[in-house]
Amino acid sequence: AHAASSFRSCVLAVAHARNGEDREPCHYRQVLVNFGHGAERWVLVNSWTSRRAATSAALLVSFGRERGIAPQTLLAGTGLTEAALAEPGREITDEQELTVITNLVTALDDAPGEGFVLGRRYQAVVHGIFGYALLSCATVREAIEVGTRFFDLTFAFSRAALRYDGDEVRFCLDDRHVPAQARGFLFERDVSGMLTHWEA
Repeated sequence: AHAASSFRSCVLAVAHARNGEDREPCHYRQVLVNFGHGAERWVLVNSWTSRRAATSAALLVSFGRERGIAPQTLLAGTGLTEAALAEPGREITDEQELTVITNLVTALDDAPGEGFVLGRRYQAVVHGIFGYALLSCATVREAIEVGTRFFDLTFAFSRAALRYDGDEVRFCLDDRHVPAQARGFLFERDVSGMLTHWEA
C-alpha cells in the first residue's frame, strides 16, 4: 500500500508539471518507490519491437472518437482502417501505432492529463499474458521486477530500467528516442497504465 501511495504521489507531481509550462523534452524520468533493501544494480530493457498487437491502436481510436475525433483522422498516414484493427490477431508496426498517437496528440492539442485518462483503460486483458503475469505477482516489488524484465511485451515506446539503492527502488523510463511531440502523452499513458495494474 505504501508503494502504491508513493507511486500515486509521483503521478500527481507529473500531472502538475504537465499543466504548467514543462514542455521541454524530458529524456530520463524516474518513479521512486520505497520498499525493501537490495544491492544497487541496473536492469536495462529495450522496449522497441518491430510489430505489436493492434489492440492498443484500437483503444486509441476509441478514445479519440469519444472526444469527437474521427477514426479517419487518427488513422491518417498509417494505411490502416478501423475494420482492420478489429481483426482477431491483427498486428501492426510500431511506426503505425506511433502515427496514431501523434495524430491523437495533435487533435487534442497535447492537452495535459489526457494520457492519464487513456492509461486507465490498459487493463490486464489488453496486454494478454503479460498483464495476467503481473496480476499473479504476490507483491508490488515482484510486479515491478517482472514488468521490467518483460517490458518488451508492453505497448510502451520508452525503455525501462530498475535501480536498487537501499530502501529505494527507482523505476526509470528513458524516452529520449521517442518523438518529442508524443513524449508527455506517452509518459502519462504508461505511468497511468502501470498504476492501473498495481491497483487491480
